[in-house]
Amino acid sequence: TRGLVPEKDVEQLQKLAKAINADFDENLALSKNVSATNVRGNSKKYAAANVTDDNPDSYWATDDQVKTASLEIDFQQPIEMNRFLVQEDIRLGQRVKEFSVEAFINDEWKEVAHETTIGRKRILRFPNITAHKLRFNVIDSKACPVITNIEVYKAPKVLVQPEILRDKNGMVTIKSFDTGLDIYYTINNSVPSEQSEKYSSPFLLNKKAIVKAVAVDPATGNKSPVTTSEFDIPHTKWKMIGMTGLETNAENCIDGNPATALSPDQKLPVDFIVDLGESYNLKGFKYLPDQGRWNPGIIFNYEFYVSSDGKKWGEPVSQGEFSNIKNSPVWQEKQFEPVSGRFIKLRALSPAEENGKVGIAELDVVTQ
Repeated sequence: TRGLVPEKDVEQLQKLAKAINADFDENLALSKNVSATNVRGNSKKYAAANVTDDNPDSYWATDDQVKTASLEIDFQQPIEMNRFLVQEDIRLGQRVKEFSVEAFINDEWKEVAHETTIGRKRILRFPNITAHKLRFNVIDSKACPVITNIEVYKAPKVLVQPEILRDKNGMVTIKSFDTGLDIYYTINNSVPSEQSEKYSSPFLLNKKAIVKAVAVDPATGNKSPVTTSEFDIPHTKWKMIGMTGLETNAENCIDGNPATALSPDQKLPVDFIVDLGESYNLKGFKYLPDQGRWNPGIIFNYEFYVSSDGKKWGEPVSQGEFSNIKNSPVWQEKQFEPVSGRFIKLRALSPAEENGKVGIAELDVVTQ
């Protein structure tokens, strides 16, 4: 209403800009020696050195009949790198159909990337390697390749919040976005640090707990923001009921994996019923909609029931809508007056998307 970009969005955009600038701070290939297996007409106009001269109007090209060729960049000393940028002169069309990148490590060539098209610009990201030569191979091309630019960088580690997941059996997995980072975590709601438990492999957490984790770059000491995940009772004994014909993926909505979902092809209303395995005192539930990018199933209007026997449901303990869920398909939490029960039912009354689909990536409860 102020006609301004929200402050939080501005903050995130500034962080993104800072990260991008850091990624491409120093081009390690600039003006380095380059050789090629073929140069168009052996002319300097199409020389291999054109790919590292920082001139967008120059390029390396091969003879018309040559659609497979290689460029070799010699850094003259071992350097550490983790980004490779390559560009075709798109004014002459997109030509490369397949290419690879090799690094000369410990006196032998090792493939670090194998990709398809390039187009105007292709940036490859790979774990840190140390090499004194790189080789760019055009494996297949529609016509003779025309490469205008190659750049190489050593980008700092990407320090974003680690991902914390707990599966149906109560095993917790913590993942960092980048490689080569240390992860420290706590399960008592305290702030994690290098003095906290260091994550090495999945661990069992079969109780209510608040898990916090931070990723640390051991080389610089820089840290990511802290991730906080609040886990309630484990889903070990949970079972989906009444999903006839969907037995193979019925438990996708209680498996602890947001990437899987249950989106039944049924007429509305659709009932999602879960047997919790034993009775609990419940005071709320949490719903994560289908996280699929294309054609997701998202519930808009709902009713939520609790039952002791799975037969008598009575009136819903919560009902209404998941406001703005189409634009913000994140975890939704609804609270209600405490009630005891073993069975829960989330009834989907209407979809948020025009596709008419309703679905659940994850369903959880909030206990007393």
